[in-house]
Amino acid sequence: MLAAVLVIVLAAVVVRVITLKPPNLELRVAFPTTVRLAGSAPTPAWPAAGQAALLVPGIGSLGSAGGQQPRPTASLAKVMTAYLTLKQYPLSPTGGGFTLTVTPADARAEAEDVRQDESVVAVRAGERLDERELLEALLIPSGDNVAQMLAAHDAGSVPQFVAEMNSTARALGMNETTYTDPSGYQPTTVSDASDQLRVFERAMSSATFRQIVSMPRVTLPVAGTVENYNPLIAEGYLGKTGSDSEAEGCLAFFKHITVGGRRLTLIGVVLGQGTGGDTYAILGAAAAATERLVGSVTPAIRARTALPAGTAVMVASSVDGRRVNGATADRLRVIGWGGLEEHLALRTRSLGTDLTAGQPVGGAALTGNLPTPAGNQTQTAVRASTALPRPGVLWRLEHLF
Repeated sequence: MLAAVLVIVLAAVVVRVITLKPPNLELRVAFPTTVRLAGSAPTPAWPAAGQAALLVPGIGSLGSAGGQQPRPTASLAKVMTAYLTLKQYPLSPTGGGFTLTVTPADARAEAEDVRQDESVVAVRAGERLDERELLEALLIPSGDNVAQMLAAHDAGSVPQFVAEMNSTARALGMNETTYTDPSGYQPTTVSDASDQLRVFERAMSSATFRQIVSMPRVTLPVAGTVENYNPLIAEGYLGKTGSDSEAEGCLAFFKHITVGGRRLTLIGVVLGQGTGGDTYAILGAAAAATERLVGSVTPAIRARTALPAGTAVMVASSVDGRRVNGATADRLRVIGWGGLEEHLALRTRSLGTDLTAGQPVGGAALTGNLPTPAGNQTQTAVRASTALPRPGVLWRLEHLF
């Protein structure tokens, strides 16, 4: 009888040992969700005089130099004039928009501007110009008289338009900017490089604005063919110039570059370059400063590994104390410069009681704003580095009851 009982008990123990199921593996993230790109940040070759600011949308700002002291901007003020016009009267890249008829007063104002040695576009009383032609005349040969015409049309009067320029500047955070006229002819229209970069970037949200400032020349009904003052347009630096003896040479520009198969855009502003009132000399100085600045930073903008393949980002733990890493299957790459941060999302999977080598345990994905090289993935599987068998007989015996 006792022997039978012992046999039954032993059989029960054996069955218990065989059927005892250990708890599922525990999986935890063991890696930060923010990584810093290896390498050094660019060292921009800022102009020795004047001011400058530079950024790469989608990647980040490269900062500014020369302080925040407001200074005359000359015709860069027309960027705000164009921005407000396109904001009130959106224009497609193929549209014509509204039409204005040049009045006798407009024609007399142009003649007066010529006597004052302002930058003007020839007009004639009775001439009809559509919105596109007006913006071309404003931004390519930089017609001060056209700025006045647009201001009066858009707001009902030039003073009211200038008030809108200033209220918009405040809304955009342009705290070092004061507009006193729509063209920038008055030296009391002042700003700094960071503020001008801000409004120029906003203006670039219009495909029509980008299209117009990319044109080397335009043909207008009365003025005929007029050239773009931008000395770098043939080199792919597109934008708006400003120049006079008070502001010196100024350039708000954008330039496309290709990195890792992706097209990126650098947007920048240089103010106060060169000396004197010779338009070509001071704009040449602005152009030289722009090329040095861009050339100093572009080599640092390249594809970089944010998360290498084989990086242990998770740990799977067995109830008996054994551990196995979960490592990334592939590398994740982004475009940027050293020191930038990229964010990750690390996702775990529910596990059973054991793992085989290479078994998926989760995933890692890029969640920041940095662009990725063309054809590169933005996520990767996380796999068990080695096998992790379920606990053995010893653990089962220890946890028999």
